This record gives sequence, structure tokens and C-alpha cells, in this order.
Amino acid sequence: MGDDPRTFDELMAKMGVEKLGRKSAKNKPAVREAPKEAPKPRPRPKVAKPAAVAEPKPAPPQKDPRETELEEARATIATLSAELDEARRPPDPSSLQALLETRGIRGADEARGLLEALAQARLTDALVGELVVRRPDRIAPLLRDKVLLSCGRPECPTIPGLAVLVVPAERCDACGGADVDRARRRFQDACLVHGILVVGVVGGSVRDQRLLERASTHHRLALRVFGSAADARAAGAQLVIAWNAPVEAGPRAIATHARNAVALMDEVAESLLS
Repeated sequence: MGDDPRTFDELMAKMGVEKLGRKSAKNKPAVREAPKEAPKPRPRPKVAKPAAVAEPKPAPPQKDPRETELEEARATIATLSAELDEARRPPDPSSLQALLETRGIRGADEARGLLEALAQARLTDALVGELVVRRPDRIAPLLRDKVLLSCGRPECPTIPGLAVLVVPAERCDACGGADVDRARRRFQDACLVHGILVVGVVGGSVRDQRLLERASTHHRLALRVFGSAADARAAGAQLVIAWNAPVEAGPRAIATHARNAVALMDEVAESLLS
């Protein structure tokens, strides 16, 4: 054996003995590698589209102030021209003025004298029944602001310069038939008890405001008319009465829809004393 040229390892392999620490490659199971997945493509990052930039609108051309003045002048001329045409227009043959001139009654003074004479003779019914008003929008304000329906009682206030017509008390513009002296005393006492010396009135017609001023007279109590509640408070009014007008929130502000001056005094007194 010592003359065999083969090495020890070769002889041992021939005899079927494997070398320690080495496994036969024949008995080693083959390991299959899992197929590699293809890499997924990465999503592309979303890029925000640039916002559309609105083009600035050209500024509207400024109107020449002279054009505005010219338009106003033209409107004034048109109004005056229309009034002049109406004044130059001959009276309607069927109008009362034309009939009076035909009869020989000329001018406002003679027309007024005729009406007084007709009233004294109780002949106005025949005239009034035949009258037709062409411009009610002109006559209605005249009847509202220049004619006062009065009960004729001495304690009921009136307004100098108005045409006063005595009617039953329930149709009186100032009191409506109520107790004027009682309403006046309650109103004055309620204000003075609360330390109110200046009352501001906002709203109401000019006629009703003047009636209220004359009805509520007192040497310690001042009643004044203002354009707004803010104006009244700025002038020192301690009580603001809004007569058929919106009232601004604030201390001692009373809103009323009283039908006349005496009813208003009653409502305000009731509100202050309750």
C-alpha cells in the first residue's frame, strides 16, 4: 500500500468514504431560486398645473364731469319747458276758471269772493257736485296740509293760517273726540316724574307735529321736532317719540302709530307710567 501512488483522499473516495465536513454534491438537493419580479414603475409625481392668470380688466373710462353737468342742465331745461308750456296753455273751456271769466269774474280775489257768497247763500252743493279735478295729486296735499278739521272746543289745539272747518268731535284732526285736558296733564306729569324735560319727536306729518307742539305746552317741558332719533339724542332729548317712523334702539325711545296728537300723548303717558 505504501507503493500505491494515489493519495489517501483518492483511496478513501474509491472506497466510498467521504471526507469529513464535505457533503456529496450528488446528494445535495438543488435549490430553485424564485423568479425575480420585474420592478414596478414608480408613479410619476403629479405636477400642479399653473393657475390661469386672469388678465386685468381695463378700467372703465371716467365720465367727464362736464357731461354730467350737461345732462343735469338738459333735465332742468326740459322740466322748465314743460311747466312753461302748461302755463301758456289756454284754459280748458270747460274748466271753472274759464267759466268764471266768461261770466265776468276775473282774478283770484273775485273767485274767492264768489265762493264766500255761494257759501253764505248755501249754493255750494250745486257747484261742488259738478267739479272734476284734473290733477288730484295737487289737490290732495292741499286738503291734507292746509285744511284742519276741528271740533271747535277751546281746549283743542288749532294752527294759525290753516282753513279750519268745524266738524263733529270724532272727526277732529287734533283730538278725535278724546279728553284733551286729561291727555295733556297725564303726558306732562309722566314726563316730569321721570325727569324728562326735553322730548324729541321724529316722524308724523307737519300738521300733526304742530298740533302736538301746541297741545303739549308746559313751561318746564320742551317738545322739539327732529329728522332722526340720533339727531334728537345729540340735541339732548331725554325721550324720543317715533311717530309712524322707525326708532333706533336706545334708552327711552317710544314708537307709536297714534292717529292724532291727543292720542299720542295718552299712549306715551301710559307707556311711561306703566
